[in-house]
Parts: sequence; C-alpha cells; structure tokens
Amino acid sequence: MRIYCTYCGSQLHTFEACPKTWNGSATRLHLRCAYCGSNRHNYEACPKIRSRPVEGGIIIRD
Repeated sequence: MRIYCTYCGSQLHTFEACPKTWNGSATRLHLRCAYCGSNRHNYEACPKIRSRPVEGGIIIRD
C-alpha cells in the first residue's frame, strides 16, 4: 500500500493524519492501536495481525 497525503504531498502519512490540518493533528493526538497499543497506527493497520492495512487503516511514518 502506497501512502500519500493529498493535502501536503508527503509520502509519510495520509490526508487523515496530516499534521498540517486541524483534523490530522487531532487524529495524531488520539491515535492508538487497540491491539498492540502503538500510537503509530490504528487497529485496521496493525502489522501484528495483518500483512496489509485494510481500508480505513491509518499509518504514520513521520
């Protein structure tokens, strides 16, 4: 899965997690994986239970 932000052009996060938007900043602040507890992805994108993120999965690489 290729990550690309349609707002700022970064390849390290999606629009939903863009720190340059108010909603993205709030998403980053409250992001937590219910399975492993990481704050770098959500449950839908957890690499410990899936080989690929499902639709709606959020991964932050920056």
